[in-house]
Amino acid sequence: MCGICGFANYRNDGLLKGMAASLAHRGPDADGFFTDGDRVSLGMRRLKVIDLATGAQPMANEDGSVRVVFNGEIYNFKELRAELELKGHHFRSQSDTEVLVHLYEEYGEGMAARLRGMFAFAVWDSKTAALLLARDQFGVKPLFYALSGDKLFFASELKALPLGAQIQDELDPAAIDAYFTHLYIPAPRTIYKRVNKLEPAQTLVFRGGMAKITSYWRLPGPGLAAPRSEGEWLDAIDDLLGRSVAEQLVSDVPLGLLLSGGMDSSSALYYMSRALTAPVKTFTVGYGSRDASFNETEAARRLSAHFKTDHHEVFLDPDPRMIIEKMALHFDEPFADASAIPTYLVTAEARKKVTVALTGIGGDEMFGGYPRHLGARLLPAYLGLPSFFRNWLWAAARRLPESSGSRNTPGRIKRFIRGGRGSFRTAYTAWLSYFTRGEREQLYAAGLSGALAGPGNILPGRLAGPDDIFAFELRNYLSDDLLCLADRASMANSLELRVPFLDVRLAELMAGAPLALKTRSFNLKYLLKKLMAPRLPEPVLRGLKQGFQVPLARWYREDMRDFVREVLSPAALKKSGCLNADYAGELLDEHESGRRNLADQLHAAVTFELWLAARAKTAGGGFDPGIGARAGALTVAVATDIIPYDDEGGSGRAAWETA
Repeated sequence: MCGICGFANYRNDGLLKGMAASLAHRGPDADGFFTDGDRVSLGMRRLKVIDLATGAQPMANEDGSVRVVFNGEIYNFKELRAELELKGHHFRSQSDTEVLVHLYEEYGEGMAARLRGMFAFAVWDSKTAALLLARDQFGVKPLFYALSGDKLFFASELKALPLGAQIQDELDPAAIDAYFTHLYIPAPRTIYKRVNKLEPAQTLVFRGGMAKITSYWRLPGPGLAAPRSEGEWLDAIDDLLGRSVAEQLVSDVPLGLLLSGGMDSSSALYYMSRALTAPVKTFTVGYGSRDASFNETEAARRLSAHFKTDHHEVFLDPDPRMIIEKMALHFDEPFADASAIPTYLVTAEARKKVTVALTGIGGDEMFGGYPRHLGARLLPAYLGLPSFFRNWLWAAARRLPESSGSRNTPGRIKRFIRGGRGSFRTAYTAWLSYFTRGEREQLYAAGLSGALAGPGNILPGRLAGPDDIFAFELRNYLSDDLLCLADRASMANSLELRVPFLDVRLAELMAGAPLALKTRSFNLKYLLKKLMAPRLPEPVLRGLKQGFQVPLARWYREDMRDFVREVLSPAALKKSGCLNADYAGELLDEHESGRRNLADQLHAAVTFELWLAARAKTAGGGFDPGIGARAGALTVAVATDIIPYDDEGGSGRAAWETA
């Protein structure tokens, strides 16, 4: 695991070292640099995981014409190495990085399609003067890039890019609008108009001052799989999950598992325990008695006893203000999924014992684990009801008071019914939205007047029914929200997280499984639960979905009330010029009264204002390895290529099932 950075058609050795230094948390063990005149400069910071002695980067081929910097792990590197050796390639290390060097020699720009793993890398070919960037199929590892004239800059994190010095740091209004819709900024956008995220399963080739982006992998369409019996589905899943976990246990440093009481991490624990002889080190987040509904420690302890793990618990009682301020900085751009908070804290504890940890991320997307998947299956029947009856249900449901607990069932019911007043596409958009367009119009002040420039949507053109959401969620919500928070929160603690559910072979298999096989009756993850029924304690199988949450609603009503009121005060909002103080005050009053749970919406506003304040503090003086920004008040230029977000009927908490 590493942090990588560099640029092409430019040379500045001090800048290169500064960029790498800003990524030291991603790779505290070593650094490395390569320059080829003013043609290319490559930098990296290394976290040693495999081949500790000889895996240094940048790594070169025998004649030095190919150089690689690499962040991640290649899980099929041993297979690829054997194939390359048969073709005459010679290896000098045991590192998966060297496989990339020779794979490029053999297959050139097509190399990425042969990889299974989590990766972001750069390959410099001095013979063709081409720089190749690539990102893994699911977007587990991040990669940012910016084109500035005939120059290209890239880095693992936004903070490493020379914003304001070499790259214009103009904010993107469409990205800000996307943030307040979803609480994250979907790729390829970033908060900065001139900086992009390389999307999952994409390569970028930069040659002669020009960039070409190509997608190298796509999921097969729904319903294209060969017919299988239920038993055949279970056998195929069992085989692929077992192989994926075993491949991701390869490490020369200690590893463990982030364990909740849910199906995904429990299933990973089963396969880990089967593959390892030593007890698995497991790590769980717990809460005090005031927040008992968020607590999964009892379920985790039961699993630990069942599988005889070396178990560790982190009881979450931090200073919420300190953690939220810290998260606003670590993400480099506004990001308000509060699951980043427990992820940061549990990975900090895990790093004291291990360098690598597996997680259950991706299980919900693969197997139909969100209540919205159940809602998507039931929605066509609901939409068949007379419109007057659905409108009456909405009028009744909107009176329901919402809960501050981990499930907020009234809130889920309200969001399902509110979304179910239009098409399938409208309803699904609503379930993924926090603020409706109308609410965002009220939220934005004059400083964000350009953020609502016309209709648009992040959803693909073909999203007509339940079976169409699988590929969308893998490529968008999973990558831009869950994997983003997992990477930033864990790498802030120099811990590598691995995601065995995100295996290309498993994704291609499950792409052919209809949603009716993933949810059955009112049960989620039907196939996975059926597979794991003989292997896990019964309470785990019966347990309701929890989600990796924090008691944000109570924090914002009690522990952090004064802090939140300070951040969103009329004086503070007038200074930043972005959010409407009157509307923010209405949200605060509504939340504090207990009538609605608006913790996520308030968290979005607070995080945004904290990010703006941090940006202003680092303004001036050119390149800054923290955030890098110009001095002065926030200005937002209206982009001509805005893709705004149309969420007619949208409402409330994204992923309504986790409220």
